[in-house]
Amino acid sequence: MSSGPVAKIARLLPTYYIAEGASNASQNLGSVGSNLLDIGVVLGSTIVLLALSAWALCRQSAVLAMI
Repeated sequence: MSSGPVAKIARLLPTYYIAEGASNASQNLGSVGSNLLDIGVVLGSTIVLLALSAWALCRQSAVLAMI
């Protein structure tokens, strides 16, 4: 992959690591470290998004309870 500005921005998104992992798996490429990085980024972002969703739902229910 090139190292242009678009490629650098794409690496900030978790979907990049999903696509890279799927591509490496289908071509039988990648190393243990590369695979662990892909899995770690996807799991980490999933945990963060789940925590943010739970916080938002708790906050919304607290606001609705006050009404």
